[in-house]
Amino acid sequence: PLVAALMLLMLWLALRDAGLVVSIVLVSSIATVWTLGLLALTGHALNMVLAPLPALLLVLGMAYALHLVCAARASAAPDEPTRWRRAVAETLRPSTVTALTTAAGLGALTLAELPPVQQLGAFGAFGVLVNFGLVYTLLPALALLRRRGLGPRRGAPAGATRLVGAVLRRRSTVLAAAAVVAVLAGLGLSRLVMASDVLSYFPDDHPLRQATARIEGTLTGLTPLEVWVSGEADQVLTTEAVESLRGALAAIAELPAVTGVFGLFGSAAGLSALPSAALVPLLRGLYDSGELAASGGDRLQVEGSRFDLRWTVATRTTAIEDSARLAERVRDEVSARLPDGLTASLTGAVALLVRVQALLLVTQVQTFGVSLLAVTLVLALAFRSLRLALLSLVPNLLPVLMTLGSMGFCGIPLNVATVTVAGIAYGLVVDDTVHILSRLARRSGGRAPASRSLADAVAATARPVIASSCVAAVGCSAFALSSFRPTAWFGLLIALTAVYALVCDLVLLPALIARRA
Repeated sequence: PLVAALMLLMLWLALRDAGLVVSIVLVSSIATVWTLGLLALTGHALNMVLAPLPALLLVLGMAYALHLVCAARASAAPDEPTRWRRAVAETLRPSTVTALTTAAGLGALTLAELPPVQQLGAFGAFGVLVNFGLVYTLLPALALLRRRGLGPRRGAPAGATRLVGAVLRRRSTVLAAAAVVAVLAGLGLSRLVMASDVLSYFPDDHPLRQATARIEGTLTGLTPLEVWVSGEADQVLTTEAVESLRGALAAIAELPAVTGVFGLFGSAAGLSALPSAALVPLLRGLYDSGELAASGGDRLQVEGSRFDLRWTVATRTTAIEDSARLAERVRDEVSARLPDGLTASLTGAVALLVRVQALLLVTQVQTFGVSLLAVTLVLALAFRSLRLALLSLVPNLLPVLMTLGSMGFCGIPLNVATVTVAGIAYGLVVDDTVHILSRLARRSGGRAPASRSLADAVAATARPVIASSCVAAVGCSAFALSSFRPTAWFGLLIALTAVYALVCDLVLLPALIARRA
């Protein structure tokens, strides 16, 4: 609710028209409800990764609407329908490109191996396209139903023209400063780490952290590591094999982070007290009578002569790096003692966390790479110029690099929520660049843009660019109040990227275009 309230406030400050604000919110809300409805119809539920999706869709819908409404307000047409028709004609093409680039950025997340990230990408892309369609169909219809019109024509803010003039006079300084910022961001990126402790997602005074500390301090560890040993009955039911397994389990139980080992030979006092020489004939008798599988419960699986035995190693919740080292020690203890013919494998929460940590880095690189390629192709096709598409990469890649660098300097780790930031942010920040370049192409008639055309293009788009960036930044920053840190970090990072992108679009992009010209 706070996120929505802040977005409404920023939208009203930008438009000062309650009717238009209600219309825009209604359109964006319909797109959000349709997306969440599809989520439910397909059998999915909101999770910690999908939690920011409704706010993200509201931000995108408001951004598309702001460009359309500002274009209609700037129109000199004599009547309301004509103003809206001209606004649609003027902004439809760049908005189509921005919708496709944002959908491509989100769609790249579907290539991740983590299901929640895949779901964010798929449903996010769907919501973006629905938002775009409703803004250009339902919003003008709702606006024309109002008795109050758009009001007097509102031109470009004078400050934007002066800003571009200052940038053009000092473009070498601007480009040099951008290079320095890129180097600093790269240094921050080198310090980026992956999430090392699941409990660090919550504040120190959170009930979950406190309860975990009490349970692990007095009872048992809450992070299980499952040890599986497999082999044929004749290989498992021997004195040598049982003695080896008992030795391995005893060694594992002495490891610092381990609070207990539960399973066959250890969970029942009678069995654990028997020497191996006496235990093996007992197990052999139960096996021959067909009662061993039933007596072993879920700790023993028997299929014909095939045995799969499972032990649960209860460990304290620690950093994932420590859990990975513990898993390796457990694997070494078991593998070193197993007789020939028996194999060991590890599953459970510890193994899963270690696997997820490896996937986080792969997901970051893979999704951002695909997003970068897809967005570049869309821009190249839209502007029919690979050179212009490549030029637009600089002011869009720099904000993402700055955000990742900020994560490194601030100690914000990669986790299942923040790993999506680069791909999503890149799809978002390119939107304003597209509108500026599209306006510039119309002003310059396809020729090398003169300083006046460049200033006019930036000034004409400055109002919706600034307004949409402020809506995104202020709205997403409200996630900082979440007690779940990945969600708080996600919102703050998207907000930070919006601010970085605004500066790059209004300062760096004109300097790059002027240098190219």
